[in-house]
Amino acid sequence: MKSYIEKEADVLVVGGGLAGLWAAIRATDYARKVVLIEKGKVSRSGVSVFCHTTSGPAPANQYGDWFKEHVERSTFLANQPLLEIFLKENGDRIKEMISWGVEFERNSDGSLKTEAVRGQKVTRSALYTGKLMMEKMRGEALRRGVVLEERVMVTDLLTSDGKLPTKGSIVGAVGLNTRTGEFVVYHTGGVVLATGPM
Repeated sequence: MKSYIEKEADVLVVGGGLAGLWAAIRATDYARKVVLIEKGKVSRSGVSVFCHTTSGPAPANQYGDWFKEHVERSTFLANQPLLEIFLKENGDRIKEMISWGVEFERNSDGSLKTEAVRGQKVTRSALYTGKLMMEKMRGEALRRGVVLEERVMVTDLLTSDGKLPTKGSIVGAVGLNTRTGEFVVYHTGGVVLATGPM
């Protein structure tokens, strides 16, 4: 008799914060069954609930100045090729979030409100309420058919050759249901780790 449950997914996302929800939402554009695993409740656990700002849209004529400030403020740890993409696409991502119901603070004329926070000199941040933002992102993921596996703590990754580190590929994950104590084995075509800054 098996001492674990087996489940299948085309794409498995580990982590239910903002990064995990974005990954799962985007994966639904390419995969039939997307499963997101979170050790707590999606929209209630993790640091994203407590975040209230994100980088605002960079004006096209200020990309260079925004890029420089981001790099310097990260003490040169920022992935610079990804930062370039972020600066060019961030405005579009904010518009997508707004279309899903995420509410950002507005100026009196209805335009997106941005402010300098935490020592910003050139760049500006858009403002929102973390808990409400996460609830809307959760709703969009569910609307797109993402399966939420909550209260499951991933303890290990599965590899094609059974070795860690592997010379093959990641083919799944093992999780522990923190409510029932049951182990769950997920078989998948791809894993996205979005487990936060810790």
